[in-house]
Amino acid sequence: MLENQEWVAIDRVRRGALTVQSAVIVDPWEREGFDTLAVVRTPYEARHDGLPTSAGFDRAEGVENQVVPVLERTGALFVGRTKAEGVSSLYFYGSADMFPKEIAVSKKSWFSKKTAVHQVEARPDPMWLFYEEELKPTPVEYEIVRSRPLHNALKQHGDRHE
Repeated sequence: MLENQEWVAIDRVRRGALTVQSAVIVDPWEREGFDTLAVVRTPYEARHDGLPTSAGFDRAEGVENQVVPVLERTGALFVGRTKAEGVSSLYFYGSADMFPKEIAVSKKSWFSKKTAVHQVEARPDPMWLFYEEELKPTPVEYEIVRSRPLHNALKQHGDRHE
């Protein structure tokens, strides 16, 4: 488990598609021994812009609420998530032996209980290149997110800075 649980949520355009993502800030000294990136992807019902509908969001969150605890119990670090183009992706770092090939996720409804199997894609990434290049916010993105509360407070008090 990470000592620093500071999550940063940002919107980006990646490869022409709007992406909503959030990542935990992981300091370099917390990365030692975590040399494998694992991804669990879940398709969801999407709006015209590729982001989830209300039902799609509920589905993605339901899967996340089951997958994250399973992988964290193995010692893996949950470092981020993205939602884009009808797919929710959950990202973890750990050692290769921490990750199963697949995870079964229950889908409960009023009338039935189904189980869906989600593949866990794992690949070596000892330098955390995926995290650094795709998940971690840039310094500018980080400052924008950190200054949102101040900007909102100023706006509420009449500041119309453009």
